[in-house]
Amino acid sequence: ACGASGARKGTMATMAAKQLSARAAVRGAPVRARRSAPVTISRRSVVVRAEGEDAKEGEEAEAPSRPETLPVPSAADLRSKSDDELTAMIEDANRTQLQMRFARSLRQPFNASNFSKLRKSIAIAKTIMREREIEQGIKPRASRAAKRKAQRANLMI
Repeated sequence: ACGASGARKGTMATMAAKQLSARAAVRGAPVRARRSAPVTISRRSVVVRAEGEDAKEGEEAEAPSRPETLPVPSAADLRSKSDDELTAMIEDANRTQLQMRFARSLRQPFNASNFSKLRKSIAIAKTIMREREIEQGIKPRASRAAKRKAQRANLMI
């Protein structure tokens, strides 16, 4: 039983073993409680090589390196680009995000800080494009309608 301080005698494994033996005694069948060894999982790197590439003798296989950190473009750099270049940059950033999500789900190496950097660069580019629309006098409703129309035209069926 637990005292006022909450200290327990024995570990959880021994307590479970005692409960099993108590249940077995009630049923009349002798049961030997077995104490399991702690499970240790070793961390080792797996290197995937292309066909024909073998590790040389005595050479240790290297773990795949973590991808580099992506730079966040400044707003001044993006303002100098045209709308078509900004659209292409946004599409490329979205494609990169998708590839990074796949890499993460497949447990391949990826740089997690790149997710926020890509989101930020997309937000800056979209903001600059919207600022240009405002300068041209395009209302938000017309802007959204034009974007939906462009998306429908680009659907691959």
